Amino acid sequence: MTAAVLDSPTVVAAPPRRSLIFAATGFFVLMIAGGAPSPLYSIYQKEIGFSAGTLTVIFAIYAIALLVALMIIGSLSDYIGRRPVLVAALLLEAVSMALFLPAHSVWMLLIARSVQGVATGAGVATFSAALIDTARPGTKVAAIVNSTFPSFGLGVGALAAGAAIKWSDRPADTVFLVLAIAFVLLAGLALLLPETGPVRPGALGALRPTIAVPPNVRGPLILFTPTLIAIWAVGGLFLSLGASLGTVVFGLSGPFGGASVIAAMTFSGSIAVLILRARPASVATGAGSTGLILGPALLLLALATTSTPVFLVGVVITGVGFGGTFFGVIQTIGALVEPAQRAGVFAIVFTINYLAFSLPAVGAGVASQHFGLRGTVEVYAVLVMLLTLATLVALRVRSRAPALDPA
Repeated sequence: MTAAVLDSPTVVAAPPRRSLIFAATGFFVLMIAGGAPSPLYSIYQKEIGFSAGTLTVIFAIYAIALLVALMIIGSLSDYIGRRPVLVAALLLEAVSMALFLPAHSVWMLLIARSVQGVATGAGVATFSAALIDTARPGTKVAAIVNSTFPSFGLGVGALAAGAAIKWSDRPADTVFLVLAIAFVLLAGLALLLPETGPVRPGALGALRPTIAVPPNVRGPLILFTPTLIAIWAVGGLFLSLGASLGTVVFGLSGPFGGASVIAAMTFSGSIAVLILRARPASVATGAGSTGLILGPALLLLALATTSTPVFLVGVVITGVGFGGTFFGVIQTIGALVEPAQRAGVFAIVFTINYLAFSLPAVGAGVASQHFGLRGTVEVYAVLVMLLTLATLVALRVRSRAPALDPA
């Protein structure tokens, strides 16, 4: 991914409000599709028969494919415009949803999730950039959407899948058919909207998987990387094993039992962003970091006492940490990036996110087979607390330097 600024890119000025609404809606549906398979994995496990380790591999292949897409085409829309990349990504998402319909083997699930990962990788960085393109200057709309919709969409997807499990005879088919239709419709809408991003030479060069961070972004990004890892490692844990943790260890039953764990974390993160939206980035980051320390501490207490109420409170507070910290980071980074660098920089941010989202989740799945869910989550909680503390110490050290808050 290259993020070089070339002379005189062509950009459509003052995009209409409907372009912002479309970018937010498309991003949201993309995240819903990312969360929907998680509660359905239990059905696939019963029908096909595979272990928790295999489950986390199926989960992680999505993130790995997403990373490959981010590395290769994450900055492409900085050169050819947002619209063609979004149309291609949305249609490929529809194909991936269709591939889930006949998925009656582990290999079919791996193929479907891989295609979905590529499509999502192409979409997330482009939608993130499009949101900044279309938001009014001086507002925090783009930062709010970019930081709330990933978690909120994942939670909605999980609950929607839980509802399908309860009320549909063929829940997987219902979920993926509806999503396939939604993505086709969104691709059609994208064709009707004006271009909002730059169009300039260098598209072929942008396909080289080269990571380049603008100098003014490099310091803040390095500073926040430990926390980004902590945030998305937590997300990966809950999206892959959270349902099993809730049902097996804490006895949450019914079709919404496992989905409620995912929703509790993701929804609380979104609510935290809405509460903190008027505050400076440093306040959001500080509040979120507190949640990323207190929440995992409560999870440790819940595991020690097998207390379901303490577990749920810990999940909610961890979600507050997820949302608040991510909002602060996105608000800071987004304010530093030039228009022709947006997709490339957000591709790097999401590369960090999804590496932390996938690799630790696979490790947790393997570890859970040897040490159990309790022991695995305990180690996870301690690591998240340590990574968050590392960022807080770094922020303290830099407290006498110029502020990181965007103007």
